[in-house]
Amino acid sequence: MLHAKQFLTICLLVMAPFAIFAQFEKGTNSIGGSGKLALTYQEPEPEVNVNGDTVLTRRKYRNVSLSTSYFRFVSEKVALGMGVDWGIQQNSTPYKDQGTWKVREDFTHSIGFYPSLRYHIPVHERWQFFLENHAGGKAVFQKRTVPRNGELLVDENLRYELQAGVTPGMLVMVTPKWSVEARVPNVLLLSGQLIPGDNVGTNSFNIYTNILDNFSLGSIKVSVRYYF
Repeated sequence: MLHAKQFLTICLLVMAPFAIFAQFEKGTNSIGGSGKLALTYQEPEPEVNVNGDTVLTRRKYRNVSLSTSYFRFVSEKVALGMGVDWGIQQNSTPYKDQGTWKVREDFTHSIGFYPSLRYHIPVHERWQFFLENHAGGKAVFQKRTVPRNGELLVDENLRYELQAGVTPGMLVMVTPKWSVEARVPNVLLLSGQLIPGDNVGTNSFNIYTNILDNFSLGSIKVSVRYYF
């Protein structure tokens, strides 16, 4: 388990022996992104009782997500830009209703926009560290359909999320125009949530600062970027 202090200490130790090498020129533009397409099944487990329904926890997950961002260097080390995240997720959960097996469907669609600032720290002629600060928000639409007693029950809600965070990362220039980036989760994340509506309205504001305490290789996000 890698903790935040350990990660930052490793970064400083790696960076210390290097002189500053090549930098991006002011006015350089870049665009990058990553995507995910997943279809997974959870293995069958013993039946459990959830909210009065007997559920066989063998579920099907479908997940599609895309992330893209644009940056323009306003100096050799500082770039300003915008990030866009889009995703669709659908889960199918079998459950037993009055002795008959049925399937509950959960659908989630989200889109977010995040103005961002990046500070680059060149440590080698081909690779750099960076810190990305972002602040923005996204809209999340959720829909649940449940067959019950011969009817199809539908529950829909829309919520808005606001986020501000700091994300460390590293990029490697594989050609003069292309790089591969790796980013870890936010070391600082502030988030708030708003669910509109008279009956379901809930406002909350939370601060998370210990995400790196649960850091694992699976949490690293890898993307490609083109410079022009």
